[in-house]
Amino acid sequence: MGLAELYAQVGRIADARAAISRALSAQTKARAKMTAAVSTVIAGTIEMIAGDLPAAEELLRQGCQALRATRERDWFLPSTLPNLAEALYAQGRLDEAEQVTEEAQALAGAGDFDGQARWRATRAKILARRGQHAPAKQLADEAETLAAPTSWTAVKAEVLEAKAEVLRLGGAAGKAETCLRTALDLHEQRRASALADRVPGHAGQPHRPAPVTTRPGRCPPGFNNSATSPAEPGPPGTSTPRRSP
Repeated sequence: MGLAELYAQVGRIADARAAISRALSAQTKARAKMTAAVSTVIAGTIEMIAGDLPAAEELLRQGCQALRATRERDWFLPSTLPNLAEALYAQGRLDEAEQVTEEAQALAGAGDFDGQARWRATRAKILARRGQHAPAKQLADEAETLAAPTSWTAVKAEVLEAKAEVLRLGGAAGKAETCLRTALDLHEQRRASALADRVPGHAGQPHRPAPVTTRPGRCPPGFNNSATSPAEPGPPGTSTPRRSP
């Protein structure tokens, strides 16, 4: 599953779709409901990177529903909900996106840096779009503070891109550009070319919401991210993230 997301991040969308389709097929046959739900979320992530927002929204909704059906509330759902909020925000559906961030806020634990940072990042952009610049800036700053101590650069870059949009909408173009340069550096350090290409100002790109990523580092008891064959080569310069059981 992690391999599929890495393929997408380096721009190999067809390979990413094929890899996640294989994983989902195997998990469905094995009736592995939790891993299939997470794979559906990753499929939505791939479509966000590919720029197919309606497809991303549909898959992320399916993933959220599947996670709810497994009664999973503490691990993946609080991290998946901000993904869905981003897909809605990117389509201009601010009220719906805000409702999803509220659910994410209610579920994210105090120590969940990923969920806590990312619902704030999306909510901050929503507020900035409504002209509520002071609370938007406060939330964006909180998101950056939560993400800063971590080593997971994808979350840091996503939060910085969100903060840049908040600053831009608030009239602080210079500070916004600084955030974007830092986010771009983080993507390029990971050789995540598809993510780097989406950063406003890189290769002439206009503003587009940062594609979302799946949760690093931890998982429910008994979950093992092992759907991808170890013999299958990964993208150059990357390694497949793993979740410990």
